[in-house]
Amino acid sequence: FGKSKRLPFRVTRYDDDNQRVYKSIPICFPEHWPHDLNYSARSVNNRGTFEALPSDANGNYCALLLLRPDDVLASANCDPKVLREYFD
Repeated sequence: FGKSKRLPFRVTRYDDDNQRVYKSIPICFPEHWPHDLNYSARSVNNRGTFEALPSDANGNYCALLLLRPDDVLASANCDPKVLREYFD
């Protein structure tokens, strides 16, 4: 790479003290909801974040549930009933 040149910007790296894992969730919203919007919701206690992005014009969405790594809902074998209770 030869001589180092001074870059026009500076990079600062921070420790990631808010790690999250995700679960992908296919979801279909009701027909009367707009199908061209991103939907987002956060829990009151910051337990999780729900992000949904449209995947087609028919109301199908690709949603992500972002959780802390030690949350029971983030485990690979989480009981679907427990996950459903969280959404209800």
